Amino acid sequence: MQVYSDCYSYKNYAEQLVDDLGYLAGVPDLIKWNIDYEGIGEDLRQDGRLYQANDNTIIEVLS
Repeated sequence: MQVYSDCYSYKNYAEQLVDDLGYLAGVPDLIKWNIDYEGIGEDLRQDGRLYQANDNTIIEVLS
């Protein structure tokens, strides 16, 4: 289980995850500014491994 604090939405979770994993290292700002983090967060939520515990915590259940 992984706990992400200060994530107020699945969008925030997606932004943090992409940043933590360094997926956008070296990508121009113009592209970074146009990434659909809300869509990514929703896709990850629908995967069934994410749960919002309270207003600012998202829990990822690892298999």
